[in-house]
Amino acid sequence: MKKADLKKYKLSDSPGIYMFFGKEKKILYIGRATSLKDRVKSYFSRNLIKERGPLISEAVNKTIKLETTKTKTLLDAIVLEAYLIKKHKPIYNSKEKDNKSFSFIIITNENFPKILSIRGREIGKKIKKSEISYQFGPFTNNNILKEILKIVRRIFPFRDKCKIYGINKKNKLCFNGELGLCPGTCTGKVTKKAYQKTVKEIIMFFEGKREKLIEKLHKEMNKCAEKEYFEQAHELKNKIYSLEHISDVALIKKRLVEGARSFFRIEGYDVSHTFGKNAVGVMVVFEDGMIKKSEYRVFNIKTAKGGDDLAALKEVLKRRLSHTEWQYPNLIVVDGGKTHIKTAKSVMKKEGYSIPIVSVVKDIKHSAREILGSKLFGDLEDNILSVNTESHRFSLASHKKKNSKLIS
Repeated sequence: MKKADLKKYKLSDSPGIYMFFGKEKKILYIGRATSLKDRVKSYFSRNLIKERGPLISEAVNKTIKLETTKTKTLLDAIVLEAYLIKKHKPIYNSKEKDNKSFSFIIITNENFPKILSIRGREIGKKIKKSEISYQFGPFTNNNILKEILKIVRRIFPFRDKCKIYGINKKNKLCFNGELGLCPGTCTGKVTKKAYQKTVKEIIMFFEGKREKLIEKLHKEMNKCAEKEYFEQAHELKNKIYSLEHISDVALIKKRLVEGARSFFRIEGYDVSHTFGKNAVGVMVVFEDGMIKKSEYRVFNIKTAKGGDDLAALKEVLKRRLSHTEWQYPNLIVVDGGKTHIKTAKSVMKKEGYSIPIVSVVKDIKHSAREILGSKLFGDLEDNILSVNTESHRFSLASHKKKNSKLIS
């Protein structure tokens, strides 16, 4: 398939999943996107091998047909992508990803099933395969998966660790039960039939059937209203409202608003060169306000030429995002003004990520003048400035080191 062939597909700017097909209708690769139009087009760039690697380039070269499915939110796209990869096992997804290092959602084979997030390498060790009735994944970002489970659990409370009624000697409501996140399997508050109904609804959600699930709940709500079971009808109405109003912001910005920063990661980026020569880009990492030098990275600029800082920034971010094995940040800090933050955001959109970005604007003396970006990060101003200062220091040091090696 060539870039010109994309015109006939009339790609949408909405979130969704895309599938590359080869000969005999064989699915080669499945991916998700914030913007289907931008994401799919990115596979037909001249620098695909450098940006995505030889495996993906090979998959694109073998593609003869494309299919896309629009979703209402990025969350729907993430869930549907994981479900379809598990169902179809596309050859290039399997080659590109080591499933043992990624996370899965499993549902245990019990009267009152547990719903758990588990690493692929732990399946068969922490829990036997015979104890699993359903498995969803792989999910390449464990932090996002945890946020999705939090969202689902607030709508459909489920059991994860507590012992069930009868086995639980204390017969006391567990901590999650007190918070309304467990339906009370530990005290007999919920029947086996009612709980298994909830599990089926969770399964529908992780099969990417949110719209069908909403329709199902609407029918149940109307029946309850007809029979004057008003309390049950009201509960169903709340579930429907929550399902209809899930937003992508809930995946990554939620923890910032609520102040839950037990593991808050900021990545800072900067580029350094001498009149366009020996250019390097760097990534520095702060976790909970502390420097984490073991995860610093240096990128020798390959494609950006002539001291083009924006092109260099774009290259660095693309290459960083291709490393799905690295922990993704809660916040990205770039050095520069409006054009730099715009460039960084365009990369995020094209690559299908929703990571918040701020930029630090400097004055003529190269001192920080202002921070551009979301106002949600006002209380992180000191951390943002520290990250920016450290990324600038590290980029200069890395550039100097590269120069000295070339000269010697």
